[in-house]
Amino acid sequence: MTATYGTKDMMRILDIRRKANGDFLEEVKLAMLMANEIEVPGKAMARGYASIEVYKNNYSPIAGIFFTRACELAGELDIRNIKIQASMNSVGDDEAVEEAYSRIPIEKQPASRRLGEVHEKASISNKRGFFELMPLAKINVVKGTGPNFDLRYMSTGTMEVWRTNEGKFRIIYTGSPIPTALMGQAREFRFDDKRETWMMADYIEVYNMMNLMPLYGTSITGYMYH
Repeated sequence: MTATYGTKDMMRILDIRRKANGDFLEEVKLAMLMANEIEVPGKAMARGYASIEVYKNNYSPIAGIFFTRACELAGELDIRNIKIQASMNSVGDDEAVEEAYSRIPIEKQPASRRLGEVHEKASISNKRGFFELMPLAKINVVKGTGPNFDLRYMSTGTMEVWRTNEGKFRIIYTGSPIPTALMGQAREFRFDDKRETWMMADYIEVYNMMNLMPLYGTSITGYMYH
């Protein structure tokens, strides 16, 4: 299935929300300015779907502005007839990542981007030789929600990013204000009746977890220490 929006689309809509600072009329104004600059129907479609995600509303007026622009450009009355063209679908595209992070204060970015920062880790007792994890299913880092995770009730602590041997990324929630491992450190985990060794790749404060998206994507498989 083709993605309905890319990382760049999401960052553009988040930028509208940030600049408007809760002022709905300002959001509409900024969305209209952005929509009028778009010349490709599929790109307008992608911004519309990203707006639905950001504003958590299938009938978002902001999304409607972009869908209307898509119809104008395509000469269509039904958006279902317009092919979506996400601005960036591949997570980790260097140019798009840098553009996304240019709008985020450095102190709110993942630790891997804070050059020169002195990293430390929390002490954690482990006599078994492995760490047991409790699966949290997929977590939407932008919304801060998942089947077994809700940022409203887990807003303190750290979200660790681990890389599997297959090159996939997993996040582990810990209530500690600092991570339980240093970046580059390997650790053996047990979960779902299996053991795997992962490498610590990154971390970020839980309340800034949405800023993991440009590097690691919107939906990431999550766990927490048992």
